[in-house]
Amino acid sequence: MSGLAGQGPEQVLLPPPAAGDPAVAELNALVEREFPLLPGHTVRSLRDGVLSLDAGPGDLMLRPGDTVAGPDQMRVLDLSGYLLLKHLVGLDSSILLRNISMSLLRAPAPGTLTSAVSVLSRGTRMAEIRGDLHDESGHLVSTALLTFSFRKAPDGS
Repeated sequence: MSGLAGQGPEQVLLPPPAAGDPAVAELNALVEREFPLLPGHTVRSLRDGVLSLDAGPGDLMLRPGDTVAGPDQMRVLDLSGYLLLKHLVGLDSSILLRNISMSLLRAPAPGTLTSAVSVLSRGTRMAEIRGDLHDESGHLVSTALLTFSFRKAPDGS
């Protein structure tokens, strides 16, 4: 993603929310069904191999100093990678996070966090995902490399 002119390299233009995209609607229905405790997590867009997800402030734990806790930042990136693979491999596939290497770059301002995840490499059973997390002001607050294993559902449906 490219930086905004005059606003530093860590600020980016995030994609606008997708209106009427059936893949986005399908993934949001999956979040509602499988993650009922995360009502403020919504897939924002899915285009050009990049999934973007908004995590509302009501679902994020704040630490003293009004910064979002690191484990919640990790959860947002994990969920984003999981949803991207569900879209690519199939909604009935089994997907497990195997490893995450995450850098917390700056304290995010309280508010909505927006992720952007994309596949770096994908084999028949494993995928490497790159994830970036931005705060409401567009600052890059964390970045991660996530390794997932996946198994497609048996044919026959």
